[in-house]
Amino acid sequence: MLERNKANLILQRFASLSPAIIRAQAGADTKAKAMIQDFRDKVEVAHIQMAIKESMNVHTQRQQEVVKLFDGPILPLQELLQKFSIPYELYKVQLAIFHCANLYREEPIMALWENIIQSEFKHEGEVSERLLCTLHE
Repeated sequence: MLERNKANLILQRFASLSPAIIRAQAGADTKAKAMIQDFRDKVEVAHIQMAIKESMNVHTQRQQEVVKLFDGPILPLQELLQKFSIPYELYKVQLAIFHCANLYREEPIMALWENIIQSEFKHEGEVSERLLCTLHE
């Protein structure tokens, strides 16, 4: 029961941010409206953090400890990228982090798409060179 409550912490935090955005939009207070973008950014990062948590395959005690980190505060994007999405090869999450951080450099994005395609087809055998070449055109 306690573990289940802990697992819902980030969901509760996320659920409290969404109504805060709605209230800030409805208000006439200039400060409240200025906070809207900050709330939206936090919601987007919370989505990314939840996606990482849901993507983790928990097989060891160490991995269980890592997953518990996601029930704490919303982590910085750089930490989510460097400590979780890169080491655990969560390529789609990396794309979401790039988007959230407004990083639109072509080379890293193309490399991620190649990794996504390779991982999607790994059970089908190797992706044909022709398909990968079309990405570079």
